[in-house]
Amino acid sequence: MSINNAPKRSTHDRTRVPNAHQHIKKEDAVFFPNTEKYFTADELDRMLEEFWEFDRKMIHEKYRKLVVGLDQERK
Repeated sequence: MSINNAPKRSTHDRTRVPNAHQHIKKEDAVFFPNTEKYFTADELDRMLEEFWEFDRKMIHEKYRKLVVGLDQERK
């Protein structure tokens, strides 16, 4: 792709990060507290446990793939 055919940057690109911070604040202050009212304490605990298990596996898988890729590059 030549420079002349490159997609134009949107003016929204400059506001993406500040808007993301506002979005996260709104989720934390409004959305999640309101949705949590629909779950029991046991359900919330189970969701949190499942999240931590997913997160643990995801990070291990990420670095396993990195190591495998590096090993293949060395061969």
